[in-house]
Amino acid sequence: MLTELSQAYGPLEFIQESKHSLTYRTGRYVLKLYREKHQAALEADNLKRAGLGHLVHEVRITDEGELLVTHRFPGLPVTAHTLRSALPELKRFLDTLHQQRSGERVELASVERKLTQFQDIRDPENEFLFVVLERALEQGLLETEGMFCHLDLWSNNILVSDDGEVLVIDWVRAQFDDPMRDIALLKAGTLDLLPDHEALQAALAYVRTPAEQERFKAYLALTYLNDLHWIPRNTPHTVATELPFKLERARHSLGVLAEF
Repeated sequence: MLTELSQAYGPLEFIQESKHSLTYRTGRYVLKLYREKHQAALEADNLKRAGLGHLVHEVRITDEGELLVTHRFPGLPVTAHTLRSALPELKRFLDTLHQQRSGERVELASVERKLTQFQDIRDPENEFLFVVLERALEQGLLETEGMFCHLDLWSNNILVSDDGEVLVIDWVRAQFDDPMRDIALLKAGTLDLLPDHEALQAALAYVRTPAEQERFKAYLALTYLNDLHWIPRNTPHTVATELPFKLERARHSLGVLAEF
């Protein structure tokens, strides 16, 4: 299949491999080959729902696999240096995205499953995260209508061009959920490139009501727990630096929010 794609699109430059896909690029296009069925059409549909349908060039389903071809964006993953200037455009985009309503309540079974899964890392250092999340679930604080969310807003999925244009990529996880879950993921995965107070204030720009703040706190706890669980199993070489950093940011954010 790669030979055929090279003939159609030109020489392929390998970008990255993930659990679900292989990604290549040419001068004009990005080609994403999926390991699982139905992912190419799903991501194309999500791009269109997000208002990015103009980027979709081709969806191809063959016996050899599934392919999504998108027009290449002239940008790089956001860094601490480029993030500040990208924040206004990113906020405009996410605010628009989060206006798409599902008409149904957010399904919380996945949150409960993750809480159960994370019990094996529970200890005195991270106990405060479990307390925040368990309280929110017990008191029904996470009940809300689902809106369209990206659900993978870490820095590699937010591209910024030299002229400041912003593009959010990798839409395979997108679905209707709580926007505060999206913002918690954005905080821990991207905004934490900034100093702690600045990162939290950038996240709070999305939080408008006391109810949203309660949900944001709970999803921050969930997101940091997910990181604390994921890092030792997937990037053990970063444990010495990343785990203390995640705990420090979690304590700072939830400590400040507790004062409101």
